[in-house]
Amino acid sequence: MIIRTFIAIGLSILMFSCSHNEETESFRKSNTLNAVIGNQAFANYSVTDINLLSENEKISTHLQFVLEQLDMNNEKYDGEILEKRKHLIGLLNQYINDASFPVNTKYEGRRPCFIDEYGNYCAVGYLIKETAGVQLASNVNELYQYDYIYDMNLPEINQWVESSGLTLKEVAMIQPTYDFYENLKYAAVSSGLEIRNGDLPFSNLGLFMYTYQPNSGTRGNGWWRTYGLYSSFYGKDGWAIGPQVKRTFYSISGLPVYFESGLSTRFVQYSDEFGLQARPEIGLAVRLPRERRFAVHAVASYAYDIPIINQSHFDLNRHLFLIQLQAALRR
Repeated sequence: MIIRTFIAIGLSILMFSCSHNEETESFRKSNTLNAVIGNQAFANYSVTDINLLSENEKISTHLQFVLEQLDMNNEKYDGEILEKRKHLIGLLNQYINDASFPVNTKYEGRRPCFIDEYGNYCAVGYLIKETAGVQLASNVNELYQYDYIYDMNLPEINQWVESSGLTLKEVAMIQPTYDFYENLKYAAVSSGLEIRNGDLPFSNLGLFMYTYQPNSGTRGNGWWRTYGLYSSFYGKDGWAIGPQVKRTFYSISGLPVYFESGLSTRFVQYSDEFGLQARPEIGLAVRLPRERRFAVHAVASYAYDIPIINQSHFDLNRHLFLIQLQAALRR
């Protein structure tokens, strides 16, 4: 009985291992980051680890791996060619640090994208722009926006490669592919405080739907548009409720911090008086994690209540600061 149990456990482990290997191999065939070296940059990653990476982290990992390969190949060269190589390697390192990667919004699966609709350059496009000029990069994009380097039948590209200090294979190794991105849709609830110049904090509550674009022209951290209902509670004295629209976009390089602006129209009841007000709002938001099914936002903002109907005599201070915590779930 014991021997049979051990055999069963052993077979289970073997089957799991084979299944895991098949899953890993399937990933490496269907999610290739590069046409030449595939996913060699992720040789030491499990499928789970890879899936936890954001698209920008995958691109950065690939490019950093290629950068190291180019550095190691430098020993084969000297003189002017070596200087040209070092210059391009320096530019590539700068590009990786900037992390302004393009987005594939046209084709399902992974494809190259030379310059996307938001003006982001791929790594090779960036190197061409910085060394040969914007015009050549634009010409290449017009003819071969979603093509691989090997398929770009353009004399100017061949001339650039020959003068770059890199081989065509090395240039092709640099060129990443980008996953297809659709806007992600979330439902969210928020709760927080309103602080009005020394007055005691009042509470607020919001119910929202928002559309999130993970990348698009913003150094990889995306933007989102929010639509929903926002309400405030002024203790025993009154309440307010109304629709709100917000646009939030990336603001600080290297950090998940976003600039936010919004406008709400609110019906107000306060001290037995009724009114209507508009509320413009600006602030900063932190969104973590950036591309997962569940997300949490922390928001700090300034707003101003503008009377529209019957509110000029309300004794609430119109300047206010808001602190909110939001929880969102992808639909």
